[in-house]
Amino acid sequence: MAVKRTLRQGTQGSDVAFMQMLLNTIPQTLLQRLIEDGVFGRRTLERVVEFQKGAKLVADGVIGSQSWAMLDQLTPFFAPTGQVTTHAGRMAQ
Repeated sequence: MAVKRTLRQGTQGSDVAFMQMLLNTIPQTLLQRLIEDGVFGRRTLERVVEFQKGAKLVADGVIGSQSWAMLDQLTPFFAPTGQVTTHAGRMAQ
């Protein structure tokens, strides 16, 4: 399993966009859908804190190893590279 970097407000990159996409797949939110732009801004921070509270994690707004593990558990049909997998575990074309 690849090590995922810690994400916090101000972080930018494809891994931030991937995290935003994962958060958008979790339906239990009262907040607006995130724009998957790869920028960890104020709205992403609010969504991360909401997710962490709901998952009974430390709600510090930082996506570290525990938050990544919970996102992986809640979104099992997505590969770490950000590619969608099929239910059989093969990469979707």
